[in-house]
Amino acid sequence: MLASIRNATKIYGQHRALNNVTFDLAAGEVHCLVGENGAGKSTLTKILSGAITPEQGVIVLDGTERRGLTPRQAIKLGVATVYQEPELIESLTVADNIYLGDERSAAFPLVVDTRAQNERARELIRSLRFNLQEDALVEDLSSAQKQMLQIVKARYRESKIIIMDEPTSSFGLEETNALMNLIRILKAKGIGIIYISHFLEQIFEIGDRITILKDGESMGTFARADVDMDTVIRKMVGRDASLFYAKEDVTPGPVQLELRRLSRRGVVEDVSFEVRAGEIFGLGGLVGSGRSELVNLIFGADRRDSGEILIRGRPVRIRNPHDAVEAGMCLITEDRKNWPCSRPAAWRRTSPSCTTSATSRPC
Repeated sequence: MLASIRNATKIYGQHRALNNVTFDLAAGEVHCLVGENGAGKSTLTKILSGAITPEQGVIVLDGTERRGLTPRQAIKLGVATVYQEPELIESLTVADNIYLGDERSAAFPLVVDTRAQNERARELIRSLRFNLQEDALVEDLSSAQKQMLQIVKARYRESKIIIMDEPTSSFGLEETNALMNLIRILKAKGIGIIYISHFLEQIFEIGDRITILKDGESMGTFARADVDMDTVIRKMVGRDASLFYAKEDVTPGPVQLELRRLSRRGVVEDVSFEVRAGEIFGLGGLVGSGRSELVNLIFGADRRDSGEILIRGRPVRIRNPHDAVEAGMCLITEDRKNWPCSRPAAWRRTSPSCTTSATSRPC
């Protein structure tokens, strides 16, 4: 086994985040962790990555029992974690983040060979078929691109164990398919992958074994062929999948939102559509295709060059997010944690309504 956690217990105050949980990972295996929010998935993987220390339990890495494991030690032992909340330096470039702590030196001591780092980073990114520019600032990347960057960093370190915590949460279909193919390649190289996701279809597509957690306790570990999705759901939540609400067909009502030829140069061009009451309207496309940028235009977070927005048949002037809220809109962004002051730097420089001062709250 590449890694084992035996009888791990982690307590926060009066709450047992994990209770006597055992988990292991073999070389060339995708071992999936599933469970509801708060079931203990992230706690278990943080123990393996050295981020937290359990009250009791044994950690075995590379055939040796490890006590007082730290994140630095875990990385040296070949453990890499792709967190759901990216752990990156926003003010540095993509290449700088990949080489952080392992910078390439130029001819002079203490001088970083930026050209060599960029070239190697570009080759690595191309080999993974990710949509990233090696010289782009991280603060200008989308949430999906930041997830990609974390995976690139793990590959650069030649990690033997890669923990992926909800890696496709902000991916589109193409990016998800690319990641599934990458996982198969990594698996064939003997790399062990711990995969956490709420998308059970992905679990059954790539998983070799599935461990189910509920309220900090293990409900069992199963070979993928030995369980079906209904069984996994029942063990996760304690009731049959048939008891969940079924999707019903609904006849859409009147038009609530209409876009007429909405455009911003270099971002989106001549977009028109209608959204009706009772309707879920989807926007699709690759990372960088303009999906999020279009939503920001509608919500007034970016300025449009031309086009018209109508709400319930009446034109509205949306100059900023405040106007959008007054018009009855709400935006739940892909970056739930930091928006809007994590917005691209170019927007922050031109917007008087966004502040990052110590005394002021973000707009």
